[in-house]
Amino acid sequence: MSLTSANLVGYLRAEFAKASRLRVWLFIVQLAVAVPAAVSVVIPDDSKVTLYILAIVGAALLLVWWLLNSLYVAAQSAAQAARRGNSSVA
Repeated sequence: MSLTSANLVGYLRAEFAKASRLRVWLFIVQLAVAVPAAVSVVIPDDSKVTLYILAIVGAALLLVWWLLNSLYVAAQSAAQAARRGNSSVA
């Protein structure tokens, strides 16, 4: 398979589309991370188990966000590399 401008444009569009979907999921997970923190404000201090569960859920969501962010950065970098490669092929 030879490297053509059409191949790079297809790859570029696919990677930018993937990065776009990941960006939306990043936003959703960022909002979800804030929910346990906001809920913990209204829970009394004597409900320690509930507060611990909320803290664990928040930490788990933060790990999910970190994973999604690394996938987003990889997809965005690949799309940018294809964009730069497309300008040198044309």
